[in-house]
This record gives sequence, structure tokens and C-alpha cells, in this order.
Amino acid sequence: MRIFLILLTLLLISCKNENKLQNKTEISKTKIESSDSIVKKTILLPLEQKWNDSIFKLPYQLKKDEISVVIGIGYGWLVYDELHHFVYSNDTLSKHFIEKIPKAYIKKNKEKYHLEKIGENSELKNNSKYYILNTPEVKRFLKYEQDDFTFNSKKVNNCIVTDNNSYSIYFIQNNKFKSYWYYAPNFMLERCNNENINKKMLQEFIGLLKNWNVDL
Repeated sequence: MRIFLILLTLLLISCKNENKLQNKTEISKTKIESSDSIVKKTILLPLEQKWNDSIFKLPYQLKKDEISVVIGIGYGWLVYDELHHFVYSNDTLSKHFIEKIPKAYIKKNKEKYHLEKIGENSELKNNSKYYILNTPEVKRFLKYEQDDFTFNSKKVNNCIVTDNNSYSIYFIQNNKFKSYWYYAPNFMLERCNNENINKKMLQEFIGLLKNWNVDL
């Protein structure tokens, strides 16, 4: 009887040790998988055009693989324009700036250049109002080119609007970029019956701007 109890005790100890070893192995696997998932999270955008400061100078230095989404608003009736800068590390917004840029062609323009830092890192991390970058909508839109806003046609554009805003969006990474621009997009989408306009693409363009909280 005593021998049986000793054997049973040894068996229980062995089982406990085996469970501990298994738990350690699972924890180790989890750490490795977590590490792999972080590496795989790096986003590389399909950009081809070479970026340079003659397009406009960024008020910050982008690190390797960091992404800047810059949304420009050309105000038709104001003496300045704006650039909204959203800087991403992987799919996390890390910095947000707004530039107010006086229009150079206006003589005696009293508006001064202004750069405002909205937030950085932890301030922005859990802010749900900012659009996540790595989405099917962004991936699909980056397949478009600027020329795709219009269909090839000999028809004349008969929609005229003045003193409206123009909007642009730039995707910048590793000294390469892709950009899109449109004048009075809401007017052209909702009130213009011109068949030359690719309204599907225009609607997606407006959707992207709104998801970065741009008022149109």
C-alpha cells in the first residue's frame, strides 16, 4: 500500500511539471506570434513618384516606413490655404499638424504662416475620430490615378462654379508619393450632370476626406 501511494505521488508531481512546461511553451509561442504580428503590421504603400521639397516642404522628418497623409484645402475666398498632416507609424497615428499658409500671390497679405501641433503619440493613440490607414477603402483608392477622375470623352464640361474650395490628398512614404486633387468636389458630385465625371471615384475621394474629418 505504501509503495502504491509513493508511485501515485510521483505520478502527480510528474504531471504538474509537464503542465508547467506546456504552459511555458504556450507563453513562448504567444510571444513569438505577437512579435511576428508586429513585424507583419508594417504597411508599405504602392507609391512610385519621387518626392521632393519643391512639391512642398514637410514640417517634420519622416522615418523609414513612416507614412504621411497630407490633406490640402485651397480656400477660394480666404487669404490662406491649409495643409493637414497625419503621420502614421504602421497603422497608428503618431503625429498631427495643421499648417496655415498665406497665399503668395496676394499683395500685402497680412496673414502669417502658422504651424499648429495638434497632438502626438499617446494623445492620439486612442482617439477614434482619426481614420485608420490600413483599410480596403484606402487600398482600393490608391489603384486610381489623377486622370481617372474623368472619362475619356469629347463632350464639353458645362458645369461652372467659382470661389469654391479645392481639395488634395497626398500619401508619402520612403521619399515616394501619390496624390489626387479636385476642385469643388461636392458641387460636381451632387449638382453637376456632366457625364465626363467619374462620380464613383469622386464619391470615394470625398469619403476619404470626410474620414479624416475634413469639412467640405
